[in-house]
Amino acid sequence: MLVVVPIRALKYIEIRVWALFLGIAAAVLLYVNVPHVLHPLGGTEPPTCEGRTMSQSEFCRVDTREAGIRRLSYEEMQQQEKDDNRDKAVIWTIVGTGAAVLALIFVVPIGSRKSAARRGKGRTSASARRTAGPPSRRGIR
Repeated sequence: MLVVVPIRALKYIEIRVWALFLGIAAAVLLYVNVPHVLHPLGGTEPPTCEGRTMSQSEFCRVDTREAGIRRLSYEEMQQQEKDDNRDKAVIWTIVGTGAAVLALIFVVPIGSRKSAARRGKGRTSASARRTAGPPSRRGIR
């Protein structure tokens, strides 16, 4: 059995499917990362310095562009790890919020255009536009 579906309907369905996937991805990103913005992970396990686990009496030599070479204690390295985890969570929360906004943009305007067209306030079809003008002179003598 062959089912014929208008192309406009396929585009509408396809956009809604993409918006659904985008909305699900946004929900997952927000669900996972928002709690880590408020209560970041890390800071409880021993930090590492150049791939080696630090002891509490050690200092780590860190070379940064802004401050140059710095010596960080065990507690400072734990705090830096916690801050890095919070920064990553903030970035992914922003990405999740952006994805949620895009999903809403894809769904809401299309739905409102469809409902306006159903009420007769939307665009007129091509055949209605052709017949809407003044009558042609063809066939009139």
